[in-house]
Amino acid sequence: MITVATVLALSALAAVLAFARSRSLPRLPVLLTGVLAAIALVPSAASAASIKTGFADSLFSDPRSGVRNSWLNTAQDEGAGLIRVTVNWRSVTANSRPTDQTDPADPDYHWATLDRTVKSAEARGLDVMFLLNTAPRWAEGNDRPSNAQQGSWKPDSAAFGRFGTALATRYSGSYPDPEGGTLPAVTYYEAFNEPNLDFWLAPQFEGGKNTGPELYRGLNNALAEGVKSASPGAKIVGPALAPFGGITGDKKSRTRPIKFMRDLFCLKGRKKLKPKACPGNDRLILDIVSHHPISVTGPPTQKAFNPDDATAGDMRKITKVVRAAEKGRTVLPAKIRRPIWVSEYWYRSRPPAKGGVKLATQAKWVEQSLYIFWKAGVKMAIYNLLRDRPNDDQNAFGLYFKNGDAKPAATAFRFPFVTHRSGKRKLKVWGKAPSTGKLAVQRKRGKRWKTVKRLDVKQGKVFQAKLRLKGKQKLRASLGGERSLVWTQKR
Repeated sequence: MITVATVLALSALAAVLAFARSRSLPRLPVLLTGVLAAIALVPSAASAASIKTGFADSLFSDPRSGVRNSWLNTAQDEGAGLIRVTVNWRSVTANSRPTDQTDPADPDYHWATLDRTVKSAEARGLDVMFLLNTAPRWAEGNDRPSNAQQGSWKPDSAAFGRFGTALATRYSGSYPDPEGGTLPAVTYYEAFNEPNLDFWLAPQFEGGKNTGPELYRGLNNALAEGVKSASPGAKIVGPALAPFGGITGDKKSRTRPIKFMRDLFCLKGRKKLKPKACPGNDRLILDIVSHHPISVTGPPTQKAFNPDDATAGDMRKITKVVRAAEKGRTVLPAKIRRPIWVSEYWYRSRPPAKGGVKLATQAKWVEQSLYIFWKAGVKMAIYNLLRDRPNDDQNAFGLYFKNGDAKPAATAFRFPFVTHRSGKRKLKVWGKAPSTGKLAVQRKRGKRWKTVKRLDVKQGKVFQAKLRLKGKQKLRASLGGERSLVWTQKR
C-alpha cells in the first residue's frame, strides 16, 4: 500500500535528484542513502505492530500422546505462538519434601508430565510459559483455616524460590533428557494464578490489613531469584490478576486488581500515582506484566464499574500503574519498559452453557477483544480454553466444542476482522492475517460480495485499512481461500 508518508518520501527523493543534477553534487550517493533509509522506515498500514496469541488448556499436558499432540497441532493451526502450562507444585513433589529442593534430579520430584508437554510444544515451534500454582502441604503456613483452598495458605516463599531453581535448571535448555539429548528451554515463568483471590493465595486480609500484595511480592521475588540463578535469560511474568474484587459475600476474600497493583508496585494515590517506600525496600522483580481482563458476561467494550477493577476495556489502567512504577523505579530491573500481556481471557458460549452467550456473540467478542487489546498496546493475548471441558458445561469457554467441532469463535481467533467508524462516511478496518498473501476486503451488495480494498499482508501480522463507506455495512476479509467472519458495521 502506498501511504501519504511514502509519497512524501518519494517526492523528497525526486527533489534531491533534481537538486543534485543542478549542482553536480559529489555527495549524491550519501544523500540518496539517507532518503532511501527514510522510505524504508515508513510503516505500511497493512503491516502495523502486531499482537501475538496463545492458549491455556490442560489438553496440552494430557498423558495420551494422540490427544496432546492433536490439540497442540490445533493450537498451532489457530496461529498461537505460546502455550500457558500449569505447574502444580504440590503434584510435582507428590506432596513429599525433596531432600535437595534446588536439584531437579532429587527423587521426590516427578517431571514426566512436564517433560512430555515441553517437548511436544517445542516440536511444533510453540513457546511455553509455566504458571506455578498450589503449594504442597509441607510448604504452607500453619493453621490453615478449613475454608481455605489447599495450597493457597501462606506459601513458603523461600521454598518456592528453591522450587523455581529446580524447575529452571531442568528447563534451561542444557539439562539432559532422560530419554536422550537435552530438554528444551522454557523462557517464561508466572507465579500463582490470580493472586488477588484467596482461592489461589490466602489470606488476602489479616488483622484488618490487606496483606495479599505483600504476600505475593515475596513469592514472586523468590521465584525470580531462583529461576534467574539457574536460567539468567528467563523472564518473570505477573501478577496475572483477576478483573474484579469485593463482589462476593465476604469482601475480604478478594482484592480489587488496581489497588493490588498499586500496593504491589509501591505506589500511592489514585489519579496521580507517586512512588512510596516498599516494605523492607523489597521492590518487585518483573520482566513482563500480565493481567486477566475477563469481561465475564458483557462485551469487551464494557468497562468495569469500580475504578479499581479492570476488564477488557480497562487495559490502559494497567499500563498507567506499570509506567508509574517504572518512572518511580519501584520495580526491577530498572530502566526497562515492560510489555503488557493478557495471560487469560475467555467468553462462555451457549450452547452448551445455559448462562453463556450465543455462538455468534462469543465469536464477535473474541475478535473484538483482540482489537481492543492491540489498541491498548498489549503484546500477547492468551485464550482459555481451546476446547470445552467434558462434563463441565460451565467452563464452555472453548473455541471448539468438546466433540472437537469448531465454533465460529475459532475463525474469529485465527482470522480476526473488525471495523469501526471514524466519521459518517469513514470506516476503519482492522484484522490479523492467518497467512501471507493478497488480502481482499469485501463488502456485501445484495447477495454478492464485492472487493473494495486489496492489501499485501504477512502471516500473524496486523493489517489496517481506511474505507469511504456510509450507513450500515456488512464486510469481511478474504485471503488465500480463507474468509473471516462477517462484521456488521452499524450506521
